[in-house]
Amino acid sequence: MNPIENEAVVAELLRAADGALELVDKRPDMPQFVARPGWTSWKVMGEAESRKATKNKNKKRNAKKWEQKNKLQQQRDDEENGTAMEVEEGKEEVPGKNEDKKEGDACSTNDGDDMDVDCSKDLSAEDEWEVVPPSWDEDVLQKRAEARGLVWYKNHDEVPSDSSHHIRQSSFPPTEEENEKFHLERCFRCLPHDLDTGGFFVALIKKVAPLSSRARRKAEELANAVASKLDHKTSKRDIENGAGKKKKLNSGEATPVEVADDEDKPETVEHDQPIKKKKGGYGFDNEESFVAADTNVLTPLIDFYGFTDQFAQGQFFARAGGTSKLLYFITESVKKQLIDRGVQDRIRVINSGLRAFERRNKEDCVVK
Repeated sequence: MNPIENEAVVAELLRAADGALELVDKRPDMPQFVARPGWTSWKVMGEAESRKATKNKNKKRNAKKWEQKNKLQQQRDDEENGTAMEVEEGKEEVPGKNEDKKEGDACSTNDGDDMDVDCSKDLSAEDEWEVVPPSWDEDVLQKRAEARGLVWYKNHDEVPSDSSHHIRQSSFPPTEEENEKFHLERCFRCLPHDLDTGGFFVALIKKVAPLSSRARRKAEELANAVASKLDHKTSKRDIENGAGKKKKLNSGEATPVEVADDEDKPETVEHDQPIKKKKGGYGFDNEESFVAADTNVLTPLIDFYGFTDQFAQGQFFARAGGTSKLLYFITESVKKQLIDRGVQDRIRVINSGLRAFERRNKEDCVVK
């Protein structure tokens, strides 16, 4: 429910569209659906320390917390099994039970029972973060966040240069003038305890005008920037994998000689060896990747439904590990910028496109 992952993204999309898109509020059509309004303002905070130092600090703190939790669980298990040590009068007391608490030695649960949690003596003041705050007032929470090492940036100019790559201008709330145009309150913030559901964010966007030349130019610049990064990663991967022509040095010579891949060698097939599944660039089976639909499957569909030459036959795909039971329609931009560039070799594909055709095995089906 982070607004930087929700409202900020919607605001940047509306900003780039330059009036061609607008948010639609469907609450009047769903009176029983409980959804809170979208945010129009939020705070952008970053870490004052380096990410590595913060990560190490959190790692140590979590280790202490788990150690404390395990000790408490072991104590409860011993009590349930009747093996807990009993403190008798005149004998040494059990550590963590009934002894006078010294500052820094132990911490109490403060919930009215007599159970105490044994805390390490070297716990720092930052562990008090786990204690419920005395107030949920915004100023109190902000002070607690700052005490934890977070810094509040009022605008992008205050963001340090080493953090500007992930805290961008679009992370900040819209201006008052933009809020009057964007109407971010029309977004849906669905909290788990309102309808006994999961927490999720919904924004319904409607195209109300053609994209202006300025909006198209921004979209092209963004697409080119993304494509440039993809091409850089692809070329780097090809170099690491040794794809293409390989170079080697002849003995006694300093000039490299290009040696072509073994394309002319006869292909050998060992029937005794099991066929290995094709794996992606990160070692996982890419059976879920999308491949172009088989023409033998598409041709009967085109003939049966009478599609014209304008039918986008090249935009229908099937799963690589399937039998073309499901055909998906994928937009030209996704096909060109992602599939054709081999992005599927580096990521695990979950879903893409829209279901267009599904094969049925019923006898009364004309097209199967």
